[in-house]
Amino acid sequence: MSPLVEDGNIPSTFRQQPDSTGNVVNPVSNTLYTILDTVLNAQLIAFTVSVTWATTQPTNLRVIITVDGQSIIYTEANPVSGTLYFPKAYSNNAPTGMSLSTTDPHTQNTPSVMLHEGASIKVEVAITWVTTQPTPIWYRVKDRKR
Repeated sequence: MSPLVEDGNIPSTFRQQPDSTGNVVNPVSNTLYTILDTVLNAQLIAFTVSVTWATTQPTNLRVIITVDGQSIIYTEANPVSGTLYFPKAYSNNAPTGMSLSTTDPHTQNTPSVMLHEGASIKVEVAITWVTTQPTPIWYRVKDRKR
């Protein structure tokens, strides 16, 4: 048996996966777009999102993380065009009340830790527009899996 296998089926160590990165082109208001499809036995390390808008500011930018069937929602109510947003998890907030922040948590002299871990993880992004615009949502997601 390999030293990387605990029970014959699942490796005991997590392996870094290639970043999931790209653009959601011309996102439709309140439509969920998958930016990391379901990964089994995984850790979500970090994510970054940005929206560029031309005419009207969106009323919110959301990242929805589903861990073992439970939704955790990170929101920025008034995103600034072209600004990078990072997760900001509060232990006293409900899973649907997490925030997006312009401060990268990995630059705050804190140890790099995972954001979420589960038997399954999926990451989606959504925007709310008054009028859909031909502008992209850019994203990068970092994860590990067994």
